[in-house]
Amino acid sequence: MQSKHGIAAVTFFAVLYITVSSPVLLYSAVYNLDYIKKVTLENNRAVLSSKKKVDTAKSKVHEAAAGYLPVVSALAKYQYTSLIPEMNVSFPVTIPTGPTTSITKTIDNSIKIGDDDNWMLGVAVQQNIFSWNRVRNAYSAAKNAVVTTESEYIKTCNDAVNDAATAFYTALFAKELVETHRASLDRAEEHRKTVESKFNAGAVSKLDLLRAKTQVANTEPLVVQAQNMYDTSLVRLKHLMALEQNTEVILNGKLEYVPVEIILNDCISSALKTRSEPAIAATAVETAKLNTKIVGTKNKPTLFGLAGYQYQYPFYSKLEWKDSWYAGLTFNWQIFTGFAVSNAITQGKLIEQQAEIAQVQVRDGIIVEITQSVLKLHDAKERIKSQVENVALAEEMLKIANISFSNGCVTNQEVLDAQMALTLAGTNYLQAVYDYTLARIALDKAMGKY
Repeated sequence: MQSKHGIAAVTFFAVLYITVSSPVLLYSAVYNLDYIKKVTLENNRAVLSSKKKVDTAKSKVHEAAAGYLPVVSALAKYQYTSLIPEMNVSFPVTIPTGPTTSITKTIDNSIKIGDDDNWMLGVAVQQNIFSWNRVRNAYSAAKNAVVTTESEYIKTCNDAVNDAATAFYTALFAKELVETHRASLDRAEEHRKTVESKFNAGAVSKLDLLRAKTQVANTEPLVVQAQNMYDTSLVRLKHLMALEQNTEVILNGKLEYVPVEIILNDCISSALKTRSEPAIAATAVETAKLNTKIVGTKNKPTLFGLAGYQYQYPFYSKLEWKDSWYAGLTFNWQIFTGFAVSNAITQGKLIEQQAEIAQVQVRDGIIVEITQSVLKLHDAKERIKSQVENVALAEEMLKIANISFSNGCVTNQEVLDAQMALTLAGTNYLQAVYDYTLARIALDKAMGKY
């Protein structure tokens, strides 16, 4: 009885140890392409970071708008003075000495100007009246930064979603490869058994048996490689969706050929309108011009208005609390800056030219990207057409070879060649469909679709 309890206890702790030490699946869910795109847009870290950049740029617009508003400062000051200025005052005093006589004496008196303890409370206001459009240009540059970050956010979303779609279809491709190579392995194993049976009956040579076994051994790594490709694609997909790697993901989809008609010029026109990069480049040109204007105002005059209220003790020489106010204007003009401003303007003009060149490069790059994607689509489409017929021919050839081998009409090598031809045809077909799918994703990405 005790031994049964002991065995039960050991079993319980063993199961507990395995459960705790093994990776725990957080949850499992079925993911189709639309759901993957949704999760990617909600969780992808690059997307979230880009969204924060948009919020930051918007807050900087409010910061730039503060230049139109007055600056209000509260002032408080205490100062202890150990040595107070004094003013010596002498004045004559007539002192009567009799009914008709008097004497005059000079009396010296010392008057302190101020007090040991000095207090001052106040409020000051400064308002920009004229700064040569410096504030307006800074505000416009901040608004351009919002446009740029919003366009970059759209681009980040586009990249993340299309990368996730690529990982999704790569996983489906790998899954199909696993099934294709497993089918090839099953055929090779079945043929090995047939050859081994014939060898035992003395109908074939040992060389034929070794060839059949080698065919099995050569096919097994293909299954392992395809499975590793599938697992790697899932790791990539989980990373893009910001999922924990121990989350079980079940893919719902199929790698299939869905032909579409593509017109190159229409794709280019659509891309130039919808892609975020042209907007980013155009905004960069505008911002460069604004920055040149801003640096050009550094040696221009500025005018500020000042006003304030003070409540202080002592009030100059009076030992009492007294309030006062003031108002005025401040005019500043840097007449000579050592040619720093002119050099900054030259640099700004060069940056403008760089931005304009980059704008043209962006447009050319989009056209090249669209053209390459369309060419890849046409290439994959033609390969699919040829491989569909090739797979059918390879299947028929293997069927005939197997029957003929059973009847002793063909050699073992011919059967192995037929098996290899069918495996190659199936793999080529899957590769062509996969390439076509990736070309479609690349075209969508190039057109700014997600």
